[in-house]
Amino acid sequence: RRTSNRINRTPRSSTIIRTTKVYSENPNPQLARTLGTEFDQLFSTKTGFDLLDQLIAKTKAKKKELLVIVEHPYIPLHNNASETAVKMEVQYRDTSFQTRNERGTLAKDIFFTIIQTCKKLGVNVYQYILDRVSGKNELASLVKIMTDRAATPLY
Repeated sequence: RRTSNRINRTPRSSTIIRTTKVYSENPNPQLARTLGTEFDQLFSTKTGFDLLDQLIAKTKAKKKELLVIVEHPYIPLHNNASETAVKMEVQYRDTSFQTRNERGTLAKDIFFTIIQTCKKLGVNVYQYILDRVSGKNELASLVKIMTDRAATPLY
């Protein structure tokens, strides 16, 4: 079956993905407009199949949520960081089975949170925990580091 010219002129999802990656590295109003236009063109496609057309229309209705990067370019385009964070806990659970009680579970959760937060902020985990346990408190707290970074403009 031959596809219509309208479908052939419609940008492909790979085009939007490329534009999104470029935008995340260099946000600017012109690329934001291009991204919105490409999205609208792609999700205005009519295939002639009712169910598929309904799904395309549902996706188009979620444009604001799907193009959240336009308003917040610092948001990652993938969830690999989330998956990596969970991976450490899964590996611990697989090798250690479980904690013995609720306090052990709480301690493990806090410890893993500190480790993951240090990694995301580029703080040496060992030095940070040693600084806190020794009572020296020479290193800035993780909250302070996050607050300072949040106050710094991205561009």
